[in-house]
Amino acid sequence: MKSVLSKFSVLPLVAASVALLGVAPVAQAQLVSKPIRLMVGQPAGGGTDAIARIIAQKMSEEIGQSIVVENRPGAGGTIANQLTATATPDGSTIMLGEISCLSISPTLYPKSTQPSAFEPIGLVASNTFALVTSPGTKIKSIAELISRAKEKPDTVTYGTPGNGTLQHLAAELFKTSTGVTMQHVPYKGGGPATLSVMSGETDAAFIGIPPLIPQIAAGKLVPLGVGSAKRTAQLPDVPTFAESGVKGFEAIIWYGFVAPKGTPKDVIKRLHDAANKAVADPEVQKGLAKVGVEPMHSSPEEYAALIKSESEKWAKVIKSANIKVD
Repeated sequence: MKSVLSKFSVLPLVAASVALLGVAPVAQAQLVSKPIRLMVGQPAGGGTDAIARIIAQKMSEEIGQSIVVENRPGAGGTIANQLTATATPDGSTIMLGEISCLSISPTLYPKSTQPSAFEPIGLVASNTFALVTSPGTKIKSIAELISRAKEKPDTVTYGTPGNGTLQHLAAELFKTSTGVTMQHVPYKGGGPATLSVMSGETDAAFIGIPPLIPQIAAGKLVPLGVGSAKRTAQLPDVPTFAESGVKGFEAIIWYGFVAPKGTPKDVIKRLHDAANKAVADPEVQKGLAKVGVEPMHSSPEEYAALIKSESEKWAKVIKSANIKVD
């Protein structure tokens, strides 16, 4: 089974350095006569916000005009979705979309803005999550967790950042892939879910990697596996789910820019080219690494295909597990 991101390019620093050894950019006319709004469906100060600001600064230099980040959190990103989809399609408004708002929320919130309301610009970054336990559980591998869950059905508990999050969906996929039954304990964010497993309130947790690293290094958490198809540079000694016997398992958090439907193709191309140049910049890559994501790039068509395939994949999980959100 091919990786979700097998078609896309991860941009290493070496390649980025070569890419920047070109001719200096030629000045071009501004896309619009006002600053470009970059919508973000998450609060200021979070990971998605940081990714947007790091890339936007370099994109602004590339296209020769200001890009202003506008945070519109709430309802799984659907508020930012709607504001972006209904904006004038002239390049003055774009959004940093990610898997939650583009491929998960449209199924969880059927009346919300659907992916067809956008023009994909391109993929820019990705990361994944880890399945962790505490030393007190004595569980040291995914195989041992599966064994424990099968020996005592419905007694093993796991935390996630909340109902309908990718981590929750990934846990449901894990359960159906392995035939285990475990009890879900949803929290309001990754922080409380992490604390729950450290304190013994839950047996395990599916959590984004960056905040886990200090706790793993301190011996307070035991990483069992990562959700990507390949091992991550952040936790190079931790196996993937597939390596641990859960064949074909993959759950990736990806990020990319979209614009309102009807945005002219030449505008999409300029935004796409600026985004690609931004994520190829070594300083941008260093900034992205600090927030725990890998820089990536794709064509608009490839990004559209990713949104579609991921929407179909996770819609099946949502319906199979009968996942509902408030």
